[in-house]
Amino acid sequence: MKAPSWSPRFTLTPAIARGLMQIEAARALVEHTPLPPAAEAELRAHARVRAVHYSTFIEGNRLTMSQAKAAIADANLQIAGRERDVSEVRNYWNALLRVEDWARRKSRSLRS
Repeated sequence: MKAPSWSPRFTLTPAIARGLMQIEAARALVEHTPLPPAAEAELRAHARVRAVHYSTFIEGNRLTMSQAKAAIADANLQIAGRERDVSEVRNYWNALLRVEDWARRKSRSLRS
């Protein structure tokens, strides 16, 4: 039995086509514009902190975003009653760094 064909309920107008071409041109520009290394490093670090916080939070970690950031930045930071949470955040952070390092090494070895 043949599956019914799907027919979209829109019309591709010249205005929509122009909009799509503008979006594609902007995407290509962004894709080919290199970020300064410092900006890229800052964005990666910020994204990594957010990933650590939210990933551990959904597993029951009770640290706030600012507490998680502080725990990562200060190896001596202690939060009373949250020792396990602080340790979990630091361990997750170190695991992410390790995975990124492995991926970087793997990428280099594939290019060689």
